[in-house]
Amino acid sequence: MHLTVEQALSVYPLSEGRLIAGSAGRNRVVKSVNVMDAPDITDWIKEGEMLFTTAYLLKDSPDEAGQLLARLNQCGSAGLGIKLGRFWTDVPGEWIEQADRLGFPLIELPFQFTFSDQMNGLFREEIKRSTSALQDVLDKQVRLMRFALHSDPIRKLFDDVADVV
Repeated sequence: MHLTVEQALSVYPLSEGRLIAGSAGRNRVVKSVNVMDAPDITDWIKEGEMLFTTAYLLKDSPDEAGQLLARLNQCGSAGLGIKLGRFWTDVPGEWIEQADRLGFPLIELPFQFTFSDQMNGLFREEIKRSTSALQDVLDKQVRLMRFALHSDPIRKLFDDVADVV
């Protein structure tokens, strides 16, 4: 997957969420998506990985939660999506300020969708983009093969190649 955070936010159902902080990082590249279920997630995070969480692991330790953003940013995480409603009703103001300072995207995920709904939407979009790119390459190959099979004058040949390229 190689979508920017901004592009990912245009994909349904993630489009139902909203970027609440760190808008300077909206061009970070999302290479993968994972669910945060361990307090030591930064030991396992990959560059470009976007994390989703319900904030369950953070609900009782706001101080550690504040450190998490800095560690995720250092690891090259693409951003953090938080599903509000169960364990947090809103994102602490300190988090929003810190995410803005770091340019680290903080996304409020829509409550009505599961994490797998969000991930499936992003994966479908990536498959659609990849398929489209492959189709463009295939179309060019077909046009070049047609060109090679015809014995037109050399000038027409160069015009046809220029059209394809």
